Amino acid sequence: MSDNINDGVGTYDVVLLVEAAMSKGDATQVRSLHSDIEDRVVYHVLLPRRTPRRASRRRSAPSARAT
Repeated sequence: MSDNINDGVGTYDVVLLVEAAMSKGDATQVRSLHSDIEDRVVYHVLLPRRTPRRASRRRSAPSARAT
């Protein structure tokens, strides 16, 4: 059995890996990309969590590149 994304049955999953929080304009633009899909569109937004270790590594990276 195959599912057609335009039959209004089932869901269409979209996974977004973002580097920063999305603005309302960003969300509107992403939704517009899927406006023709009749199935229910489900968005899964993945935002990497900054840990203290990752944050300190990012802060030290520019000085390491400068030398």
